[in-house]
Formats: sequence, C-alpha cells, structure tokens
Amino acid sequence: MKTLIPILFFVCLQSPFGLVVAQLQPNAVIPNTIAGKVFSDFLRAYNTGDVEQMRRFFLAHATQTDPEKREESIKKRVAWVGNIYKGYRGLHLHSITRSSERELVALCQSKVTEAWCEFEFEVDVEPSQGVAIGFTYATRPADVVPGRRVSRAEVTKSLDSYLEKLLGARMFSGVVLLAKDGKPIFEKSYSPANKSPETSHGADMKFSLASMSKMFTGVAVTQLAEEGKLAFGDPIAKYLPNYPNKRAAEKITIHHLLTHTSGLGDYMEKEEFQVAREAAGGRLGSPKDYFPFFANDPLLFEPGDRFEYSNAGYIVLGAIIESVSGRSYFDYVTKSIFEPAGMKNTDPKGKTGSPAGSAVSTAGDLVKFDSALRNHKLLTAESVDILLTPRVNSAFGGSYAYGFFVRKDGGGRVVGHDGESEGVNTQLDMYLDSGYTVVVLSDYDPPAARNVAAKLAEMIADTEK
Repeated sequence: MKTLIPILFFVCLQSPFGLVVAQLQPNAVIPNTIAGKVFSDFLRAYNTGDVEQMRRFFLAHATQTDPEKREESIKKRVAWVGNIYKGYRGLHLHSITRSSERELVALCQSKVTEAWCEFEFEVDVEPSQGVAIGFTYATRPADVVPGRRVSRAEVTKSLDSYLEKLLGARMFSGVVLLAKDGKPIFEKSYSPANKSPETSHGADMKFSLASMSKMFTGVAVTQLAEEGKLAFGDPIAKYLPNYPNKRAAEKITIHHLLTHTSGLGDYMEKEEFQVAREAAGGRLGSPKDYFPFFANDPLLFEPGDRFEYSNAGYIVLGAIIESVSGRSYFDYVTKSIFEPAGMKNTDPKGKTGSPAGSAVSTAGDLVKFDSALRNHKLLTAESVDILLTPRVNSAFGGSYAYGFFVRKDGGGRVVGHDGESEGVNTQLDMYLDSGYTVVVLSDYDPPAARNVAAKLAEMIADTEK
C-alpha cells in the first residue's frame, strides 16, 4: 500500500478547509471503473469544502486495523487535502488523461484561481479499499487556448481584475510586477482591507525571497568560475579540506551541489537546527556553522544519480564562495551582484538569510537583477549560457540549471526560481525570448504566488507579439 504523499506541494500543518462551498460540476465523463468511482467520491467530498466529508471518504478507504493508527492516518490525509483546498478551493474536472480499472489521472482547474492541477489515483487490489493519491501542478491544456491574441492593455486590465478576485477570496496578498524589456508595464500591491498599516504593503515593500535566493548563489559561483578561481567539476575537498565528511567531500562536485544532485539531505526540519537558529537570533553566523546539522549524515544516493532538492548543497556552495573569494558570503553577493545590478533594496541576510535562501528584496530590485543578468553586467554572455543551460530534469517539472529552474511554454524559454515557506511564496520568471519579467511576492502560504505566475504565463502566451 502506498503512503499518501503530497507531490510537488508545500504542506502547512495549520490549513483547515475553507468556508467556501462549491458543487461538483464536472466537464468530463468519469469512467465507470473502480478507480473512477473512488475519484468521483473523492471529488464530490472535496468540492463540499467540508472536513467531515473528507474524513468519511478516507475512513471508507482506511487500511489500518489498529484504531489509533487509522485515526492518525485519516487525520494526516484530511490535513493534506485541506492544504490543497486552501490553495485551489473548488475544482472543475477538465478531463481524464489516463484510465484503467484501478488507476486514473484527472486534470482539474481551480474555480477561483484558474490554476491547473492533476490528481493520480491508484486503488489497491488487497486491501480492496486502499487508495493512494498523488497531486501535482499542471499547465493549461491546448484545447482551452483562446483563438485570438490580446493586447497588452487587455492583459493589464484582466490581470488587475483577476488579482482583485483573488484578494476578495483571501487567496492572495502581495505585490505583482510585469515588465517588458526591463520596463514595468504593470505593478501593483494587493493587501486585505483589515490589515494594519504595519502589515499592509506598497509596491516597494521588502519580502523574504525564501529559496529564490539560490539564483544569487548560482551567479556567484559562476562568476568565480569565469575568473578561473574554481571549476564546476571540482570536488568539495579542493576548497574545503576540513569538511566534516571527507569521503563525501571527495565525491561531491560543485556541479552536483548546484544541480541538487549531490545526495546531501536537508537540515531545515531538524529540531536541533531550529533550536540553534532561534538561539542565534534567526540566522547562524557563517555557512560552516550549518555543517553540524547535515554534513555527517549518510548520503541519500550517489552523487549524480538523481535530482533531489537540497538546501544543504547551497550552504556548502556558500562556504566554497567564502573560501575562494576570501570574503563572507553576504559581502560577496552584495558587492559582486547587488551593487553592480543597482539592487539597493536587497539584503542577503534578512532575518534568516543564508546561501540557501531568505534574502530580502523588492519586486523592482528583482527586475534589476533580471536586466543585469541579460545585459551581461554580472557575467559574460558565455557564462550566462553556462549558468542557464538545463542540466538535470527537475522533480518539479522542467529542468534545473545552476541555481535556476528552466522551462519552455507558450512564452518561450523561461528561467527563474520560486520560494516557499510558511507565510511566504515568491516567484521570478524571466522570459528570455519575449523579454517579459514576472515578479510575484506574497505573504500568503504557497501556492499563492505560483498561481498568479501561472496565470501570467498564460496571459503572456496569449499576448500580441
């Protein structure tokens, strides 16, 4: 029996179902199969937005015989679905993309955010009622692409209406900036009316970037490679001879660290790290101070075997940057990236900043970062190509380069990064072929910013060239 795993979705444990009630209005025929019946029951319960309805569904499909374990499993599953409901609310069924007697994949769209997602159901033979459910983000299918191109004026008007709708539904709060060739064509902040002046924000408000900061670390490493001070194929041991795990240091290369293929685990959820960070005021002093929380852990896999997102890998990169440059990580990125780009409102430290994330910045500064990178103020054209070349398939869709996600959609090649944490969701999308830049900074849980960026991706694809 598979465990219930939220695929590609940030889970916040404090997310009960919302109060909005939506009725099931399928746009496609659900097959008359075992999996189809289970999915139909699930979608009907899900779209009520009622916790008890979802509890009854999972109770009907519980496989644990021990009452305590059964209740614990049901509780976790209901909480997991509650997180999805919080980010999507009611769903329209668009189509069944794969179907057999005991398996089914359904493509759905949020009735509020208009974001797309897929559910995968697998019903066990023994025990007969057991069901595994997978969830992933999805993109707009070809059959709903509009038949005409729209003007930029139409895009900005419809974008504002869309964001006001999300604001009214309490599904977005933050700043959205859309730029073309480095010049903003839409920039607006959205804040609920009941927010105090201290928590309301304007277009120039600073937000924690979470993992979006990994782009800065990727650029820093590529700058040092351009200067001949390191090579991507070099092992950790060459620059950190005292790294606690000597065997790992000899096998893991800078390339592995940059592409999340190192086999290093993570440290963020470890209680001992949380205690140490709190005692330090939210942020440890240097990258090497993080090593005790992960360096001696066994590797999850042999370096290079697969992609597995690792904050620990970017901490090690920060230590390498310090070793090679002779400067602190924070000083290096400030002097070599933020100042040349004109990013005067960006602080790499923030409250919890590290080489793995949580710098603080504004939407305007992120557009400046995009422009500086495209106009080769930070790296030569050749080095930018090295930085942004897809290296490995990402578990989140698309590919991963050196600190940047890479994908292709209707707007052409897109590079950038997102950031996710409790009360933080950020997205920077740089459309390399069409010249657009999308910045979404939100102080709501994921997928608040992702939903907006996905909608903007559709709008950009539909815009007149």
